[in-house]
Amino acid sequence: MDRLARAEYLVMRYAIELATQLRVLVSPDLELIVNEAGHGLERDELESLLQQMFSTKTLVAHTRTRGYFTPSAKEIAAALDEPKGELPDIDPRLQTYYTVTTPSLERFRELERLYSDEDE
Repeated sequence: MDRLARAEYLVMRYAIELATQLRVLVSPDLELIVNEAGHGLERDELESLLQQMFSTKTLVAHTRTRGYFTPSAKEIAAALDEPKGELPDIDPRLQTYYTVTTPSLERFRELERLYSDEDE
């Protein structure tokens, strides 16, 4: 099993149906939040994988104030560190979400064929 490819699959799976906050990917409660297996990556590995996935347009980031964009490595790190909280303490317009791009669905399906059985 290729650990990074499996992590790529899971990162995509977390957001395949609904945009997900990037900070969730480093939460100690990740598995509870997404109701899926954890990606199993260390923070530096996750940042590197996300940078690769955003730069190849596999993923796209979104904030309410900025719209859709491709984040830099510094922006990815900052998004992973965004505070957790509830209104009115946290301004939802500043939270960074990510989702899978439509052209990447074929890659997702390919990875799903390889790794979906492991998560059942």
